[in-house]
Amino acid sequence: MSKLQIILGAGGSGKTEYLIRKALQEAGKDYHRQIYYLVPEQDTLAMQKRIVSHIENQGKGILNVDVLSFQRLYYRAFENTNQKSPLSLDEMGKMMILRLILGKKKKQLSYYQREAESLSFVEECKSQISECMQYKVSPEDLRKCAEKSKRSITRAKFLDLAYIYEEFLLYLSRTGRITEEGLADQGISALWKDNTLKDSILIFDGFTGFTPIQLLCIEVLMEKAGELYFSLEFSGKNISALGNGKKRESLFYLTEEAIKELYHRGEKLGVEILSPLSLNEIDSRTGEARPEGALLPRFEKIPALQTLVEGFLQGENKESGTKEEQSPKTESMDKSKPYTGGVYPSLPHGISVIEAANISREVEEACSHIRYLVEERGYRYQEIGVVLPDVELYRDAFFQQGRKFAIPLFLEEDIKLFDSPFSKVLRSALEVMEKGLLYDSFFRYLRAFPYRGMEEEDRIDALENEARAKGLKGKSAFRSLFQEESLLEAEALFSLLEENEGSHSLKERIESLESFTEKLMALFQLEEEAIFLKNEGMDSLSQSLERSVSQIQLLLSKMKEGLGEIPVNKKEFSAFFDMALSLEKLRQIPATNDQVLVGDLTRSRFHNPKAFLFLGFNAGLIPLPPKKKSLFTEEEKSFLRQEHCTLSPLAWEESYIQEFYLYHAFLSPKEELYLSYPLRIPKGRGGISPILQEALRLFPKLKIRKLEREIQEMQSFSQAKDSLSKELPKLCKKEVLFRSEEEVLPYFHLESFQLLHSLWQKEEYKKDLEKLLEAIFWENRHLPLSKELSKGLYGEKIRGSVSRLEGLNRCAFFHFLRYGLHLQERKEAEIQAFDLGNLYHKLVESFFKKLKEEKLKGEVLSEHFQEYLNFAIAESEQDPEFAPFLEGGRNQYFLHKFKENAKTILWVLERQLSGGDFQVEALERDFHYESDTLSFRGRVDRVDSYLDEEKNYYLKVLDYKSGNTDFSLDLLKAGLQIQLPLYLSILLEEERKRHPDYKLHPAGLFYFTMDNPSLSFKGQTEEELFQEKLKASRPKGLINGDKDIIFRMDRELKGDSLLLPVKEKNGTVEEKGSVAKEEKILAMLSYVRERVEEDCKRILEGEKDISPIRESLDKTACTYCPYHSICGFDPDLPGFSYRSMGKGEEEAIWEEWVEKYKKKES
Repeated sequence: MSKLQIILGAGGSGKTEYLIRKALQEAGKDYHRQIYYLVPEQDTLAMQKRIVSHIENQGKGILNVDVLSFQRLYYRAFENTNQKSPLSLDEMGKMMILRLILGKKKKQLSYYQREAESLSFVEECKSQISECMQYKVSPEDLRKCAEKSKRSITRAKFLDLAYIYEEFLLYLSRTGRITEEGLADQGISALWKDNTLKDSILIFDGFTGFTPIQLLCIEVLMEKAGELYFSLEFSGKNISALGNGKKRESLFYLTEEAIKELYHRGEKLGVEILSPLSLNEIDSRTGEARPEGALLPRFEKIPALQTLVEGFLQGENKESGTKEEQSPKTESMDKSKPYTGGVYPSLPHGISVIEAANISREVEEACSHIRYLVEERGYRYQEIGVVLPDVELYRDAFFQQGRKFAIPLFLEEDIKLFDSPFSKVLRSALEVMEKGLLYDSFFRYLRAFPYRGMEEEDRIDALENEARAKGLKGKSAFRSLFQEESLLEAEALFSLLEENEGSHSLKERIESLESFTEKLMALFQLEEEAIFLKNEGMDSLSQSLERSVSQIQLLLSKMKEGLGEIPVNKKEFSAFFDMALSLEKLRQIPATNDQVLVGDLTRSRFHNPKAFLFLGFNAGLIPLPPKKKSLFTEEEKSFLRQEHCTLSPLAWEESYIQEFYLYHAFLSPKEELYLSYPLRIPKGRGGISPILQEALRLFPKLKIRKLEREIQEMQSFSQAKDSLSKELPKLCKKEVLFRSEEEVLPYFHLESFQLLHSLWQKEEYKKDLEKLLEAIFWENRHLPLSKELSKGLYGEKIRGSVSRLEGLNRCAFFHFLRYGLHLQERKEAEIQAFDLGNLYHKLVESFFKKLKEEKLKGEVLSEHFQEYLNFAIAESEQDPEFAPFLEGGRNQYFLHKFKENAKTILWVLERQLSGGDFQVEALERDFHYESDTLSFRGRVDRVDSYLDEEKNYYLKVLDYKSGNTDFSLDLLKAGLQIQLPLYLSILLEEERKRHPDYKLHPAGLFYFTMDNPSLSFKGQTEEELFQEKLKASRPKGLINGDKDIIFRMDRELKGDSLLLPVKEKNGTVEEKGSVAKEEKILAMLSYVRERVEEDCKRILEGEKDISPIRESLDKTACTYCPYHSICGFDPDLPGFSYRSMGKGEEEAIWEEWVEKYKKKES
């Protein structure tokens, strides 16, 4: 009967040390008894090195000790049982199979049909299926959960994924392929037959928990092996309660879950379970009891970390022991209660906390500290570790500062083949193959080759000018460019295009690409690229570049072997290749052993460095943001768990796992812990992380060193230039430059001016400084685009929507960037006001469409209002845009708010309609406006109409707004509110053509704010509250002053209208504010038509001035503009100023428009 024992201990207690000694002692007793030391895959090499060099290893060998990972254990079992090691599908192979299945079977899907072939969905689908396989959730399990779900969307998602999952498994079965998860199943079968495991000792070290597949493997090992030892992280002293199901909120719930599963399987198989061994109480080296309060082995040179261990675990002690067992120093460190006891009494030696202004300054200081450790304290680079919460965010800063301080860095990140220079050449060639020989794609391909030299670049520029001048199209036309002097890159591309004409299998297309690749190898200047990277201090990247070419060739070979016989067109082949490149990653190999390892919090393995630098403790970076999007929402994952289909941890569980990783990182160093944070990060929150703040409560005498108050020592001219470019513009603003001599003089004694003066004396820096000063005093000039360039950017006709012209009138440069250069903002997976507005629009549309079909109104509708409200909400929930509401607590709040507001919004809109004689004429009505200079399409949210007995046909338009919008003549005159008037004008024109016998009249234009207004309750009756709500929700806009029309919109109008922004007095409505005569409204519509034509003319004439408009004291065109970093608008600089919108007397504006209208009509 085998034995099982859990080895517990806090970080730094010596668990690995104890187990290595145990392995070496047992190995020395009997050389025929096999010891298997299992660690995570990335730790195998380091653990082999550690065991070989251990002081207890007298022979410095590991004859009967094998260091393995789970995967290596499977391959060892295949070897021991004389089985051929199966080849498993990698991630790229899975995605290619799923892409193939989804391409053929997407019509069988309901929820995911529209996005079935998108690359992002295929990747998410692959990840979700892999997760299901790892956690032993079958397609049938998903179907059963779908049947039990009450939500139609959830049912559809589960059924779709079950169908895709099942088709994936059927494909694997038909073709005899297996996944990595399937490899584990076969490996477990091989373990049953492996006799070398009999009476062996298995040691599991470095694991935080085990997946269901790993637990199945452990079950087999329990039956085969003699002894099993598991090391797990735990810092509490009361270990008797372990395995009894602690809360998941515990910092060590992963340990708790692992013990519970191991004990359950051990008891089931009759394994002898030994009492857990706590290295918190026993010395890992001597086996003797540890004295009360004695330091753990790792903290002998940095004792303050022991306080950090205890501080992190106050909540653990409360949960695991009784009140009598709790130490008086261990009060809760839960986020809701500040830590109040067990503080470190003196200045903590070896711990420092740094505050920097930004990431660049933070990294600069960290690199400076690394140089100090190496030069002054004799550290080796390999004895220093750096951990980052976001490697990508810090990458450039570390390469720059590492080069400046001459520090050999190894940035532990995978390089995507997708981003390699060689991939860019191949992808640009495939783009030409897919889209044909077009100017842009062809010359993009030629420019994808690096290191051509100026002469070659000039030749390509000349070739492109010639091609465009001649209007070349097609292969033969482009070939004519190279009659006098051939270009090998172009010839290679032409050959690739010829070989891919017609339909081909994937194998044939890959073979043509392989042939193309061989031709390019002679042209692609890898050596120059590698030298450039080395000069930039990126030695590891330099090596990786050379390996990337052979990796791409291997990738093509794998694609050919895996799915070579399937037919694919050019577009599909290009998509397959992009997909493969996006998944394939190139692991970097350290250029030398003596490097500073820079890694992330969860993946990187730091083997107890002497000094540990933890950067990025900014509130926007730690806690880490949620993981990438999953096919299932948190609510759906919880539902699956309730139905016994457990998948990966939920978001709230991930936060506790992340806290565990932070705890582990804090306890990594042997001698020094360096913590720092930037005050500012790009698009993030500022200031210190709350987790670091909480940890610092344990060290009241530790002071944060704030770098922004220190004078920065200049190490190089580039550093000095960077400093000047940041500081001088602040000192060269109008309010400084135009002061008196006495006021300006002190500025010249500032550090920045002194630095400028010092550098100006050196001739080699003058040219660079002149350029810097020119940039600082650059002046904004009004230079339009040429008509030819405008025509090239915008075409002969301006196309789009009216909002485009409103953007032009706010700022012409905004229009140029958005519609000329097509610069777009990055999309974020979070609900914005725009998303809510779209959903409210769809809700209202569904509601009124139903009313129109049923022809209900007034009291009859009141009886069925809730029914139709529920129908409209249910319709909205079916929309894909509704899915984000189901993600996370914040969005759940939005969902609740959405449903609450929906009831009020629809009730108000229905009351406004039923209170008059107008009927809904159209919902979401499309229109098209065409003239010589423009072609616009638009959509009116709602059109209401009324036809009287004399064939007077009145029309009003309603625009639903998610934000508060009021009608303003000033905004309209400035071109900022022309959309709705233009809609009404075009609507009248179209209806005049449809009904030539009707007399058309504009009844009004309205903006309705889709909101639930907050009202103060002062003891009113329910009816009075309803009236107040109606009054607060009145639409805003412009109304035809004809009394009969107004009373047709509000039959019970008396005094202040509850439905319209008007006031009745003695049977009349005063013409002011929102009320205007019909002649005025027609004159306004005429002005809008003229304004639109003028604005189009401005675009075609190339206007692109950086001249934003000021709408009010607190709102300008720059307020919500995403392009401020591009234009650099600053009202303090010469040539920059806001345009005034101008405030005119309303009556004067009306008179001007009416006068023009009368002249035009006459």
